[in-house]
Amino acid sequence: MIKTCQVHFIVLTVLVGMTCGLSGQRPSAAPPLEQPPAKSTLQLKTQVDKLLASGDPVMIRRSIEDVLALVDRLVKSGQQDEAFKYLSAALTYDSWALDYQLLFAEMLLTRGQSDLARQRAELVLLYAEKDKQVNRARKLLRQDPLPPFPKITSIPDDRITLVLVPVGEVDVCVLSELQRTLQARLTTPVLLQDARVLVPPPKRDPVTRYLSQLREHLQEEMKKDERLITFFQENGISRDDLEQDAGVVKACRQIAFASGDTEVLTKFDAHLEQLRQAGRQWDIGALLDSLELAVGSFWQPK
Repeated sequence: MIKTCQVHFIVLTVLVGMTCGLSGQRPSAAPPLEQPPAKSTLQLKTQVDKLLASGDPVMIRRSIEDVLALVDRLVKSGQQDEAFKYLSAALTYDSWALDYQLLFAEMLLTRGQSDLARQRAELVLLYAEKDKQVNRARKLLRQDPLPPFPKITSIPDDRITLVLVPVGEVDVCVLSELQRTLQARLTTPVLLQDARVLVPPPKRDPVTRYLSQLREHLQEEMKKDERLITFFQENGISRDDLEQDAGVVKACRQIAFASGDTEVLTKFDAHLEQLRQAGRQWDIGALLDSLELAVGSFWQPK
């Protein structure tokens, strides 16, 4: 794991070393973010065959993504029979791969095995927590898709009513299940209504915070050595660009590349991707304010 302070040190070290040795020549552009070379389908198939032949359930579960990746490739290339064989084996070791359970059910249906297909679809419908999965299963079972959230309205009488309002992207199936569970346990009416609540920007975004810190370091270094300004200009990076996160990323990648140490660029890219995968945090006060604004005209406090 690359800590923020370590990456700051890396970038600052490169900045100092680079500004001391600038030649005034226009450097090459930093290469785009590299992805590891993908294995060929034949290589992947050989690997998966060896894995499945081992019969080791622990190792197979650990590498189940490789088996599913092979299934995807075979489906894409039209090799349905081969895909069916590997998919059947994969689901033996990972029955919770619900998207692939649905794919298997669809394959069973095309083979005329409607009873088995129905069983798989019912399994997904029982455990799925994503609308796409639920609707796909309902389609296989010849059921109507999930209805959208009803728009918020005023309560027609004076009864105290609990109204569930989605904030942000919420799956209908999850909130509907919550409504049914609460209604079964409460005497108070429980409704589900959509108020189109606007979600404010997150209060803490690790990427934004990290790039803001790097921006400050870059600006300080530019004050110390004007050659860095020239370096940025030669690479099409203006002061205005540095006010934007994308400009900071471009500047740091170009600095890392110019250092001649490919490991620096690799570490910077890896750390940035790690931060993008990290969770963001919202201010509950801002969320409640947005919710109150959306439902204020429908809410009648007692």
